Parts: sequence; C-alpha cells; structure tokens
Amino acid sequence: MKTLRSDEVNQKANGTYYIDWTTTSYFNLINSFGLPTYGKSADNKVLCEWVLESDNGSIATIYDYKSDTNDPEFVTRWHLGGNEHSYDFIQEIKEKIRKSIDARNLVC
Repeated sequence: MKTLRSDEVNQKANGTYYIDWTTTSYFNLINSFGLPTYGKSADNKVLCEWVLESDNGSIATIYDYKSDTNDPEFVTRWHLGGNEHSYDFIQEIKEKIRKSIDARNLVC
C-alpha cells in the first residue's frame, strides 16, 4: 500500500466515488498513511484527501466531505472512496486504521 503524491495520481483517482466511511482522527491518518495527497479543494468541500494505491494497483481515497469545520484536525468522520475494484482494498484500509487505533488506544 502506498500513498500517492499529487504528481503521481494523474488520472488514477478519476471515476472514484463514495463507498464507505470510518471514524478516526486526522493525526491517526497521518500516522498510518503519511501526509495527505491533496489539501483543500477549490470548491472548499474537501479539506484534505489521501489517494492510496494497493500493491495490485487498486485505488482508494480517504477524504472529508462538507465537514462542519475548516480545520482537518477536528474531522473524525472520513469518507472512503474507490471504484468497482476497490472494495477489498477499502476493507484493508479500514483494518489498518482500526489496528492503529487499537495499538495507540486512541478515542475519537
């Protein structure tokens, strides 16, 4: 699993859509996946987004959408997006987040 930099994404995330959600902190996401691929979107609907690629090439995204805050540090509900090939990868991501929370005894 790799977090893509913005210059690595190209068209890979095009056509992704909301599939699931998870609850965790912004800091846990940074600890688990590194810095976000993108910051605030031009339309201000997304504060930050990670674009992840699995070892077999599946793409998934983690992002907030229309949060009640302007600061990602206060976001705890995150959307998980992908395409028809991403479902297993999204479950892998959710498990990694869960294990990271359990390992640090974090509460959201």
